Amino acid sequence: MAPPAAEGSENLTETDAVAAAEAHAALAEQRARDARVRAAELRRQADGDAQPGAPASPRTGAGRSGRQRLVAAALAAAVTCGLLGVGSALAWKHHVAQTKRDEVATAAAVARQSVTDLMSLNFINAEEDVARILDNATGTFKSDFQGQQYLLVKNLIRAKSITKVDITGVAVQSATADTAEVMVAVTSRAANISNPHNPAKRFRVAVELAKDQGRLKLSKVTFV
Repeated sequence: MAPPAAEGSENLTETDAVAAAEAHAALAEQRARDARVRAAELRRQADGDAQPGAPASPRTGAGRSGRQRLVAAALAAAVTCGLLGVGSALAWKHHVAQTKRDEVATAAAVARQSVTDLMSLNFINAEEDVARILDNATGTFKSDFQGQQYLLVKNLIRAKSITKVDITGVAVQSATADTAEVMVAVTSRAANISNPHNPAKRFRVAVELAKDQGRLKLSKVTFV
């Protein structure tokens, strides 16, 4: 069976996509088993028609030859159908697996860059840094951040604050074409006019991503 949902597989959830692939593969494998059983039955029928030691009239010999050709053709058709079914299932499973790998890779890259932008701030470029965060925000996070952006810029400039971060780990917990949940490990180094040599701090940031205007953006941020 050709995978009827292949063209729209980008809209499947992870669970639905895997379930569809497994069901498709199981059906193809069952067809292959049926083909093997049918082939074995056709062989038995052909063997039964040719009894050793029995005289064969010209008409009987011609009939047996015709039946054997039919058996051979049916056998070839059955095996071909089985192989096509297995090949289709394997191709569909590969498509689903590749799609999931792409979604996970995209989610990891977006989460890494988004957390870097969120936590890497410099009072010299405060307005640009905050504008970039807002441009990559959506949903609840955007609503909350919009009410604080001007105060954040003001505080950064007043304290002459500079924060740099290193992303030390990214773990994608779930990912689809439209949403993702990602845990990001961060080491942050902050300096300001009152504390120019603050020690490094480590954070874990749980982020949720959602598609907005064709790309994944930050929709929720939780420090854990």
